[in-house]
Amino acid sequence: MPNKYSDWLVVKSKPKSHVSEAYRALRTNIEFSNLDKPLNTIMVTSAVPQEGKNTNTVNLALTIAESGKKVIIIDANLIFDSAPVIGFADSLELANQVDGVVLILNAGMVTRDAAKQAKALLEKAKAKILGVVLNNVDIKREGYYYYYHNYNYSKYYNTEE
Repeated sequence: MPNKYSDWLVVKSKPKSHVSEAYRALRTNIEFSNLDKPLNTIMVTSAVPQEGKNTNTVNLALTIAESGKKVIIIDANLIFDSAPVIGFADSLELANQVDGVVLILNAGMVTRDAAKQAKALLEKAKAKILGVVLNNVDIKREGYYYYYHNYNYSKYYNTEE
């Protein structure tokens, strides 16, 4: 019987899925983003509300814990799993106090202008942006499927032969 968390705790409920592997790739990319100094504190934020911060935070934390590290999630919307950067000063004040920031953007929700504004606000706050997670991308829409399909296969096969 599936529990109510199985849809969004994908790293636990479907550990071998491509989504779980994407979270592991995110973890690895974050770990290698700063080889000079270990990242002990990471803030997860978004441009606007309801972009998937909690889901991404928990799944990322699960993959970090899988690698043997201790993880604490602080969800106070003042921080680490913080409020959106647009319209909330708390996130911007915290952004330069942590070792790095992951920006969550919902492809079906955030506008290009809001994404640019969120990035600019974080940069102005002197945050170290580790990367961006783009949620809810319809890869079959507008050529994403073609790109995704060719990207995955072209790295294994020489298409010129």
